[in-house]
Amino acid sequence: MNGGLLTDLVALLDKVTSVGFDNATPAELLSFESALEDLARRIPALEHRLLAGLTSQTTPAELGAHAMTLIAQIAR
Repeated sequence: MNGGLLTDLVALLDKVTSVGFDNATPAELLSFESALEDLARRIPALEHRLLAGLTSQTTPAELGAHAMTLIAQIAR
């Protein structure tokens, strides 16, 4: 896995969150909102894939937890 991808994603998110919306048109705001909603819906699917990989490669005891549900809670 490329750790640089996550670093890039965080940097891009920092850049996007610093943008002001004062001069945006309603159409631009709606488009941005739609794109954000799409991203927000995709993140849980990614988290699910990551946790599935984690559960298939390790045990809760190896991670210091009693159950994988605890691992999922910790990850949040």
